[in-house]
Amino acid sequence: MKQDGNVAGTKYITKKGITPQRISFTKDHRFTLLPIISATGQPVCCIVIFKSEKNDPEYEMKMGIDIKIKPVEGQNGQIDFEASSGPGKYHPGGPTCFYNGKTIDCLTFCSESGGITAEILVKVLMCFDAKELFPQFPGGPIPMLLVDGHQSRVDPMFIKYINDASHRWKVCLGVPYATTIWQVGDSAQNNGTFKVEFYRAKHDLLMWKYQQGLPQSIDPTDIIPLLNIAFPIAFCQVDCNMHAIADRGWNPLNSVLLNHPSLQDAEPGDSYHHRCTLGKQKLSSIATVSSSVASSAVASKSLPALNVDKTEGMAALVLDRLFTARMKNKGVEEAYKKRQMEGIDIRKSIKESKKLSSGVLTKNGVYALDNSDFVAGICDRIEEKRQEAEGRAKKRRKVIIGNIAKVKAAREKKGHENSHQFSNFNLDECGAYLQYKRHKDDNAMPKNVVERRKRCLTVMSRPSPVASPYASDENGDNIGGKAVVDVCAHGGRAANDHDGIASFLVELGNSANNSHAVTMDEWLLGENDKEQGSNDDGNEGNGDYSTCMM
Repeated sequence: MKQDGNVAGTKYITKKGITPQRISFTKDHRFTLLPIISATGQPVCCIVIFKSEKNDPEYEMKMGIDIKIKPVEGQNGQIDFEASSGPGKYHPGGPTCFYNGKTIDCLTFCSESGGITAEILVKVLMCFDAKELFPQFPGGPIPMLLVDGHQSRVDPMFIKYINDASHRWKVCLGVPYATTIWQVGDSAQNNGTFKVEFYRAKHDLLMWKYQQGLPQSIDPTDIIPLLNIAFPIAFCQVDCNMHAIADRGWNPLNSVLLNHPSLQDAEPGDSYHHRCTLGKQKLSSIATVSSSVASSAVASKSLPALNVDKTEGMAALVLDRLFTARMKNKGVEEAYKKRQMEGIDIRKSIKESKKLSSGVLTKNGVYALDNSDFVAGICDRIEEKRQEAEGRAKKRRKVIIGNIAKVKAAREKKGHENSHQFSNFNLDECGAYLQYKRHKDDNAMPKNVVERRKRCLTVMSRPSPVASPYASDENGDNIGGKAVVDVCAHGGRAANDHDGIASFLVELGNSANNSHAVTMDEWLLGENDKEQGSNDDGNEGNGDYSTCMM
């Protein structure tokens, strides 16, 4: 069975007719392993992402705990972390790789889902750039990264980093919906071996815990020691890696993947060229009509009409499905011809897509994330979000100012609420005060004045809303002055024109008083380059790439 953890050739001795019972665990921990392998077959880095709500993994999780080894203790009886950390010790640390003459330690991160995010991707590339793992210089090679179509790959944060002239990366997407075919990490040599070895290591650990009378669980601190066993066997064998890379046609680049059996629907005996042509048609999603199909379509016009008396049953069902598929294929073909005649506006398509995905990029012929039309479309999407955020901020500010004015008028007329405790506030005045102090998770507003007065007493201690970063609601000064930056964009705090960049959206546009549409060049260069001028001469190097895959 797939994913049952069975190691081929393992025999279990038991009484005849009895199913062998193996040790199971009561608790497991979710994590993601992201191996990066060079096109030359050398392992570059081991990346581990733990499922956790914390921003960074704790030391015990990051370094792991090998419970079979005793830690080194200091004079006070506490663990000496420095003496207990390192390969073969209590805190062994993750798998280490050696590439380009440099040591790359295991990189560990946390995310709520235990999966990859754009922020983690950027941190990984920042680490590589800081180590100068792939040296970049004018006219030199640009490191290339081959990735799948995960949503994190098209995140604006990642797109901005890889297109920065000071640390440019050539990132290309593999064919969507066929990741298991072309991705090197999914090969039997890599992922298949890893599963077997990881399950074997888990079984041995559980057996040891059982013998020691410990709980039958896989804890977060057990992950790193287990990876130290399985990772080198699965991903550090250069010969096996090269075999997997060659099978997928990445090195050498020979398009051998197009001959994969899952991409073929040709009859036995067809030529290799014909099979490759069919593969290209499927991978590029281009509908073509061969001469044989065209001739059969012409011949079908001379056939007599087919009378179908029954509207129910299997015959009708089959015909319905045939007609539906035919109409769908015809629509795809017509849409493709229309795009070819009118031309594809990539920038517009990227901007107007409800959800940006690798499928959308492939449909528009975008396979590299430095495509100028694609980057321009990303900038358009960000500018659109900035304008929406600015509109929400203005709307919110207008509401706050209106509530402040109503409460101020009520205070001038009937005094401050601290003195009368809302006893002389009418229904509308209480409603205005509740709106003034309202939180998004508040229950519906009461309908009668008595209940509204009670609610007003409960919200009195809440902080008063601010309509401007420079004025409070108590004095009402400068209400029409500085604009409030969208609270959502700042994570719940107000900011003025000189505030530091707090979020990606705020970086793109200053405050409402200085807002302007951000051009693609401004977005990619950043504030410093806009002031000093870019040194980029537009030369992307000599066309060579240091390729990595993940």
